[in-house]
Amino acid sequence: MSSRTSQAETFLRTSAKSTSKASGNKITKMVIATDMALHFDYLKQFKAFVANEDADPTTDENKLFLMCMTLHVSDLTNPTKQWNESYMWTCLVYEEFFVQGDHEKELGLPVGDLNDR
Repeated sequence: MSSRTSQAETFLRTSAKSTSKASGNKITKMVIATDMALHFDYLKQFKAFVANEDADPTTDENKLFLMCMTLHVSDLTNPTKQWNESYMWTCLVYEEFFVQGDHEKELGLPVGDLNDR
């Protein structure tokens, strides 16, 4: 194997790890954005962003913030759906919480109030 091939493989492996970690961090931030405990903080940040005429939506930081807000708003739309669809999704969310609580019990971890059957 040539030195050049080895350097290219090293670059690709390093780049893939870096990209994977960055993607993981973005996904984590977006999931956290669905936490209703942070709703008013996000709303305040969004109002400030919209009011700022110099805000640049193309920066990496602002793109991530806007993706988080988009996911957060999407997460809030359930009550606007038809009753049958809204009820179905509510049941699925509760089941997800309960399954998480079951796993927490199995691991001997404290179980959150919403996760305890």
